Amino acid sequence: MTGLDVLRRCAAYEGEMERLRQQYALAMDAATRVSPVLGKDGGRTEGAGSKAERFVVKADWLERRMIARRWLYAQDLDEASRLLPQLETAPAEAIRLVMVSGHTVRMAAGEMRRSEDAVRALLRRGRLQLAALRSPLDEDPEYREQSGVWKTQRAPGLD
Repeated sequence: MTGLDVLRRCAAYEGEMERLRQQYALAMDAATRVSPVLGKDGGRTEGAGSKAERFVVKADWLERRMIARRWLYAQDLDEASRLLPQLETAPAEAIRLVMVSGHTVRMAAGEMRRSEDAVRALLRRGRLQLAALRSPLDEDPEYREQSGVWKTQRAPGLD
C-alpha cells in the first residue's frame, strides 16, 4: 500500500460511514416494522427464520462493519501523520487540508493564501511524492485482520 492509498482511504471515510449508517438505520427500521408470520395453526411463528430476526442480524453485521471501518480510519490517520512530514512542507499542507481534513481546493487555497491553481499543483506534487512512499500498514497483522472484516462485501441474506 502506498502513502497515496492511505490518504485516499482517509478521504473516502465520511462517505462510506454515512452509507453504512443509512443502511443500519433502514435495517433497524425494517426489523421493527415486519409483521409476524402466522403459522398453520394461526399462531405466530418466531425463531431463527423470522424476517425481523434476519433484519436484526443484518443490522448487527453493519454495526460490526462500522466499528471495523472506524478502527481502520484511526490507523490510516496515524499512518498519514507519519507520512506527511516526509513530504515537502507546502505539498504536505495541501494534502492535509484537502485529503485528510476534507477541505475543498478553494477553502485550502484561502487558508494557505495561494491561488486555487497553485494548490492543485501542490496536490499533484504531493500525490506523486506519496505514491513513491510505501506504508508499513500492510505488514501489520491486526490491520490486515480488520481490513478483512471491512472488505467482506456479502451481507447476511434476506431470502
